[in-house]
Amino acid sequence: MATHLFTYGTLQVAHIFQRVTGKMYPVVQAVLEDYACFQVRGEVYPGIIASAHASTPGTLYLHVDPETLMCLDAFEGATYERIPVRVRLSNGHGADAHAYGICAKHTGILSSHTWSLTDFDEEKQRQFLNAYPFFP
Repeated sequence: MATHLFTYGTLQVAHIFQRVTGKMYPVVQAVLEDYACFQVRGEVYPGIIASAHASTPGTLYLHVDPETLMCLDAFEGATYERIPVRVRLSNGHGADAHAYGICAKHTGILSSHTWSLTDFDEEKQRQFLNAYPFFP
């Protein structure tokens, strides 16, 4: 069964999402309330953790198939877990989705620096693409 997937980090970048999954989906912008986004120590990518009164902007991929989710589960590894979330769309409506959050036992890898897509410039994207294995 297809589901929506909220992305807040490197997977917001369409060519990275496609390189990881081999697929593309329709997208809309969304915000995840009560979650904060921080850079992982020593890395160019982020993680989210629950945090009252915080919000994280991102991209919502629509109708993502189970095969793609399995690919993303493998890509995200044991540090992240796919969790059910509710996001707010730009039209004010809410949507149920999944997102990859940092597992409770791994929250120590997060720095105190917030992460934003605008900081993930071309150089950092190139560094990310060169450093991590991709499928399919």
